[in-house]
This record gives sequence, C-alpha cells and structure tokens, in this order.
Amino acid sequence: MQKYLVGGAVRDLLLGKPAKDKDWVLVGATEKDIPKEWKYIAAKSFPVYLDENGDEVALARIDKKSGTGYKGFTFITENVTLEEDLSRRDLTINSMAQDESGKIYDFFNGQEDLKNKILRHTTDSFREDPLRVFRIARFKAKYPDFKIAEETISLCREMAEETKELSGTRILLELKKAFEYDVIPFFNTLNEFGVLEIWFPELYEMQFLTTKNEYHQEDSVYLHSLMSANACIDMDSKLAALFHDIGKLSFFEKGNFYNHYEKEIVLPMIDKLTKRYLLSKKEKRSIIVGSIYHHLIHGFEKITDRKLVKNFLEREFPKNMEEFNILLNVAKADAQGRLVLVDRKIQTPEECYDDKKNKELSNVFNAFLKARIGSKINEIGECENKDRKIKDILRKIQIQSVHNSRVKKEI
Repeated sequence: MQKYLVGGAVRDLLLGKPAKDKDWVLVGATEKDIPKEWKYIAAKSFPVYLDENGDEVALARIDKKSGTGYKGFTFITENVTLEEDLSRRDLTINSMAQDESGKIYDFFNGQEDLKNKILRHTTDSFREDPLRVFRIARFKAKYPDFKIAEETISLCREMAEETKELSGTRILLELKKAFEYDVIPFFNTLNEFGVLEIWFPELYEMQFLTTKNEYHQEDSVYLHSLMSANACIDMDSKLAALFHDIGKLSFFEKGNFYNHYEKEIVLPMIDKLTKRYLLSKKEKRSIIVGSIYHHLIHGFEKITDRKLVKNFLEREFPKNMEEFNILLNVAKADAQGRLVLVDRKIQTPEECYDDKKNKELSNVFNAFLKARIGSKINEIGECENKDRKIKDILRKIQIQSVHNSRVKKEI
C-alpha cells in the first residue's frame, strides 16, 4: 500500500504556496486496510476518510459515467493504479502526485503546463462531468494570467448543452467559489464557452446594454454588474450587486434606463433567479432590496422624510439592520463598480462614494426601527390612518435619531 499527496496540494507546493487542504490517495489498498481510527465521511459519493491529521484520504479509483448530472457516476477501486486515478482529474496541473519521500509523479505534463501557465484538461474523461466547465472558469478567475488550451476551449464549447443537466444549487455553489476572486474572468470564460447564455441569461443580455456617459465609462451594464460584485466583500452583498441592475433589461431606451427598479418589473425577474438557482430566502431578499432600493440610497440627500419613511414601510424594504447593511453595500458597490469621468479624469472608488452617507443612513434607519415599535404598523397597507402613523414615526425619529438635522420638520 502506497500513500500519495495529490491534486491542488501538489500544484500549490510546486508554485511555492502553502497547501490549504491536503488530499491523499491510497494505491494498492482496500477498505479493509483503512486504520480503524480514521473517520469515514458519509457525505461523499465514494469512500473517503479523515486520517489522524484531519486530511482527506481516498482509495485510488476510476469513475465511470452511469447517469446524468454530477452524481451520475459509479466508481471502481480494485486494482487501480496511480496513473489511472490521476487520469480522471480535471486539469493537468491538478493531476500530479507526490509520495511520502517527496518524489513527484507527473504522467500528463502538469509541471510543464504549470510553468507555461496553461489550463489544459487531463484526458477525455473531463467531458464526463459538465460541472468541470465551471471549474475551468473558476480556475481562470483564480489564475487570470493563465491561458486555457485551445483544445480545452473547444471541448468546453462542445459540453455547453450538457451543463443543462446540472442543478441550480451546484451552479450557485460554483459562483460563490468564484466570488473569492475577480469574477470578470469567470464570466468572460463562461461566455467564451457558450455557457453564460444558458445559466446567466440576464448577464448575457446585459452585454448589449450600453450607457456611455460621464457616470458610466465602462462598456456595458454587464461589465458594470461584474465590477459591482467585485466591489463587495460578503457573499450575500456580492450576489445582490451582481443582479442589482436586472431591471434595466426591461427599461432600455435610447441609451437611457427609466424606472429600472420598479417592483412590478423586478420581482418577477428575481422569481426566475430563485427558481433557477434555488436561492435561499435570505439570498432572494438580498437581491430584492439591492435591486429595488439602491437608487434610494443615492438620492438620500434629496428625498423628503415623508417619502423616505414610506419606502421604509414597504413590504420589500429591509426588515432589519442586516438587510439594510446589504442594501448599503450594494449602493456603495454600484457607485464604485463603474468608471466615472469628472473633468476628463476617471474617479477613484473612494471619490465615487462617501462612506459618511452610510453612517448617517444607518442611524436614521435604526431610529426608524425603534420608532416603529409601538406604532402598530409594519407595512403600508396594513393599518388605518396611514398619514397619521407616518407622522407619528417621523416625530419619533426626530426624538431618537442622533442626526436630528436630517429631519426637515415637514410635519
């Protein structure tokens, strides 16, 4: 029985980077040879164990396609060689092994591709799992200076239709992994493969929507959406920022967008996203508040307090500070995820958005949340004497907000 370090850990070691996770494969072993103290991972579709160091260890195996989707595989572990095990892996740079003495085993020229910065599929077994098309795109985001081999691009294009077998849950998971990097190479690669139109049709269509003016010097709504997602930090805000301009698909006229945040247009589109990716309630809410209300944040200084509170009381508006912070993140990302031209100079992200606005808005909204308690009003349409209730809340905000100057005393 021989134990080998495999996959990304070997790649990272050759790149001079510390390996985050170490995966091992056992050659010439059966399940009977596994030490009793190793923990079996039941969640895996093939036998995987955790050794005494907490690393994953699997028996060398060969996968055989037996159905549709990423779970449609059977596996063989008996008499499987190291080369056979490595041949089923996705990329040559991930298909190397290292034994416990430090010797590298490279049957598919992974070291050469790593040196030349090439992403190349290992063997034709790549096409058995359509999810690998997304993995290639994600590796392009992780290693933007790497080139994808022409034969791999051709293969991924051939596999585009097969990606329809995948579940929305898996696509969303790959997207979240891509969010760890610059998402522009990820989506551009999917577009090159012909997959963007299949799984992200809204973003695909946004490529053809352009608004070249002093506030948007980037090429398209598509690029602006990706830049906005990059400008966020947490996953929920990134997802919301990615789709914050989804309503523009229905409001494009002569290079301008009108009322692209109207609920009657935006909500049905978000319902489609929810069904496609099987979004959680929190993920859906994040996209709703970001797409409908980011314009409200930009116009905060000009909006009247009465209109502000009416927005606060709408069904779709954030219900708590967590959702409100996502809205603020999206508004900031919307402002910073663009190329703004002022006096023939592109503004820096810091020049595009003043963080002081977020602090003031948070204080006003927090005061609103406190004022709503005892007012017996949750949403517009759920109470009698709406105007009187709104005035009551405005009065309480005047008392409770640390920024009383924000209230213009219109009551």
